[in-house]
Parts: sequence; C-alpha cells; structure tokens
Amino acid sequence: MGQEIEIRPGIVTKDAEGRAACVPIYSRIVSLFAEQNELQYAVPGGLIGVGTTVDPTLTRADRLVGQVGDRERERGVPRLTPGARARPRRCRPRP
Repeated sequence: MGQEIEIRPGIVTKDAEGRAACVPIYSRIVSLFAEQNELQYAVPGGLIGVGTTVDPTLTRADRLVGQVGDRERERGVPRLTPGARARPRRCRPRP
C-alpha cells in the first residue's frame, strides 16, 4: 500500500485533427481487499479490490474497463519483457 501506480491507456481523447491521444492516469494505492478482508499486500491469484486516489468521476459507468494498472515507471522509458521489441503504439478510442 502507498505504492504509486500508472493506469494505461488512461484517458482517451481526440485532438482537433481527429487523432486519438492517450494520457495515463497516475494514482496511489490506499487499500487492498479480498472479500471482507483488508490486506496488507497482494499476491497473484484470486480477486482483489484495489482502492486508489483516482477521482470517482473517472471510474463511474465502467469507464476504466479494460485499463491496466502497474507500477509507475520512469516517464519516457518503455517497459519491455525479455525478447520483446519496441513498437510504436496507436491509441484507439473506444466506440
């Protein structure tokens, strides 16, 4: 808990020319729950509720469905898995 996280792709918008732009959401973990049990840390497996400092207006109506949360990384440095290649990513807005 207290760990900084990054939620991607984040907020998806279009610019004046119609191109999609993604802005990641940065937050902090404030609580972890599994059913009725408050947790001090999370391990793989099972369903875990993560409480964050994200503004509730961003989470209403399932707006964050399909988003991925991970440790915040140094901005501008891509995170790659072993053997992966860096490829530019296009952000596609939801229909």
